[in-house]
Amino acid sequence: MVRDAEQLDVDPKDWPEERKGTRRPVPEDQFGGRLSDAFLLDLEVTEARDLAPHVRLVTFGSSDLVGFKHVAGQDVMIEFPAGDGRSVRRRYSIRRTDPDLGRLDIEAELHDHAGVGTRWIAGAGAGDRLHAIGPRGKIGLRSGCDEHVFVADDSAMPAAFAMLEALGPEASATGFFVTRHGPHSRPGPQPPASVRQVWLEEADLADALVQWWSGARVEGKALRAMSTGSATSSTAPGPRWSTPDVRRR
Repeated sequence: MVRDAEQLDVDPKDWPEERKGTRRPVPEDQFGGRLSDAFLLDLEVTEARDLAPHVRLVTFGSSDLVGFKHVAGQDVMIEFPAGDGRSVRRRYSIRRTDPDLGRLDIEAELHDHAGVGTRWIAGAGAGDRLHAIGPRGKIGLRSGCDEHVFVADDSAMPAAFAMLEALGPEASATGFFVTRHGPHSRPGPQPPASVRQVWLEEADLADALVQWWSGARVEGKALRAMSTGSATSSTAPGPRWSTPDVRRR
């Protein structure tokens, strides 16, 4: 059952000194050494609430998150119980963090045919605990770009929102947010004023992109360098395109 909101009254500032800012790198003999620059995380839910009927925010607290550093667009790999003593790992984009308080937010899409991760998140409440690894992933903003463009469905919006908010004040960017739930159906990003936000349904996306492309070419932007984000493509990054691989959970 989905709970409206629960808050755990535990502040990492009150933790004993020995629990503050713990660091446990992933051992190099695990995951073929691919995650040796990430850390083992013991997470405890401090808050869980619905941002919209289809979106749930979960805030984790941990001494492992004090001083936690990541790049906007990265994720955490969370281990969820799957029954019969088994567990499965799922990756969720980091929506925001508070390294001083040892907090980390994820926003999950409560879509149909939910998997193990989504079902756990739908019922998560204060005090629930999980193991995770992070930060991980090579998704991030590209420097030296004239234009940043993001196309994100509901499941990809947390990563797109985080990267848009990480842009500098003079950045030129457009975010196309594709949803069947209606415009502004969830709390959106708080990016620089120069960022244009377009909320639309999937049927209108092609026309919107054509209009954007035509306008960008007229302004002389699109033929140089762009940073793009796509919720539907897993194309490897090329020399001028940075395409996040954001997958449904």
